[in-house]
Amino acid sequence: DQANTVYTLQNDIIGITTDCFVIAANNITLDMNGYNITGNEGNIGVSITGYNNTVIKNGYIYDFSNGIYLVSSDNNLIDNITSNSNSNKGILTVSSSNNVITNTTTNSNDVGIWLSGSSGNQLTQITASSNRGGWGTGIYVVNGQNNVIKDSAANSNQYYGIGIAFAANNTVVTNNQVVSNNMYGIFLQRNKNNT
Repeated sequence: DQANTVYTLQNDIIGITTDCFVIAANNITLDMNGYNITGNEGNIGVSITGYNNTVIKNGYIYDFSNGIYLVSSDNNLIDNITSNSNSNKGILTVSSSNNVITNTTTNSNDVGIWLSGSSGNQLTQITASSNRGGWGTGIYVVNGQNNVIKDSAANSNQYYGIGIAFAANNTVVTNNQVVSNNMYGIFLQRNKNNT
């Protein structure tokens, strides 16, 4: 990858057996341009490790292990993405902070969006519903500070609509719909100062 570059998808990419896109520079824009990438329930749709200021927008991600995977990656924007039917997470962030995920759908995964050890992230206008599997949750926040979840829907998940656990402190949850989840709409465990 070349930093400060916009990459625009020109067609669907079907049946990927490796990671589809690996971002390896700062300030990259991946414009999926309305197309989809489809895996074989393994590997990763879009992977970013250690690079920042990426934009991922305008596309569809299906049938990977994790649709989008951020590790130690900050100040990114995920906008107008559908990441459905992945065997693990629709979107997974690990030790990644100050990201914005907006206008995004993550249905029919194990977990729609999972933030792990990630702080200062903003989730808005998310649909995370009908997630089924070992965790079966729409949005799960674990061990990260000052995250915001607002104006979103997390319905009809196997266990929880929104889960906030294990020192996910100062999380703000505002104006969300969490209905018809099999256990709890919002589940809180071992946190402080959440609103």
